[in-house]
Amino acid sequence: MPGEEFSISQVAEASGLTVETLRAWEKRYGKPKPGRSSSGRRVYNADHLAWLRRAAEALMLGVPPRQVVPLSTGALDRVLRTARLASLGEAAPTVRALLEAVRKLNARRVRTLLKGEIAKRPFPEFVGQVLAPAVARTGLDWESGTLGIQHEHMFTQVVLDVLAQARGWCQIAPSEPARVLITTLPGETHAVGLSILSTVCTLEGLGYLDMGVETPVDSIRATVQETSVRVVGISVSMNTASAESRAALSELRHLLPTEVSVTVGGAGARRVTQRVAGVIPFDDVMEWIQFVKKACSESPG
Repeated sequence: MPGEEFSISQVAEASGLTVETLRAWEKRYGKPKPGRSSSGRRVYNADHLAWLRRAAEALMLGVPPRQVVPLSTGALDRVLRTARLASLGEAAPTVRALLEAVRKLNARRVRTLLKGEIAKRPFPEFVGQVLAPAVARTGLDWESGTLGIQHEHMFTQVVLDVLAQARGWCQIAPSEPARVLITTLPGETHAVGLSILSTVCTLEGLGYLDMGVETPVDSIRATVQETSVRVVGISVSMNTASAESRAALSELRHLLPTEVSVTVGGAGARRVTQRVAGVIPFDDVMEWIQFVKKACSESPG
């Protein structure tokens, strides 16, 4: 919010950095330069916090502090985009073809490519090698202005449609009762991650509850209490990996029984689970489903 002020501990928590790091940067680089309260305490504003979140992500992607801290917001955004692209590696031919079809708003071509790739390989490989890189690159191109919101929306809708069709093709009867709950936290409206988890559960014959996006923490707890759920799967995108999401995860972990596992996937998983005890991040959908199957097999009833 404009005019909102934060203490050094608040911006450290919200950015995922430490108080010691912020003090060291201020001393060595003169950034970020906070104001001072009447009592002499450091006071940060929303611009400081936004810059720190970008800087923290760049560090997480392997950019050295000396190449991050002196930068302006605009320069940091360019470095961050380069680092994000580098973290994805070289785009496979199919991913490049998908991105080209998205740029041309060719929904039919996107659909054909996705359905063809699903048929070629196991679903987790399709997610890791094709879908996740394409989603990530589309998001980066939208953030940079290379693609418009219409491109991102079209691509997302086609992906959701294709994954729904993949679930419909599956003839495996899910186990009963449902042991997995899939959702996002309040503020997270991206549904692709949920659709991926729902599809892999369907293909593996696992019973699950897809609660959709933006489920309040109290509602997740109530659902767990009323069912046999033993694993909660939360999807977090990079744009919503914030202090609010971290606080909601911490609250959720506190509210649920210890025998119920709280897992987090998506581009923002590692960032949002920093310093949240008892919450398990996953980078790979195959690793997640293996964890879920083991947890469900060990659950009573």
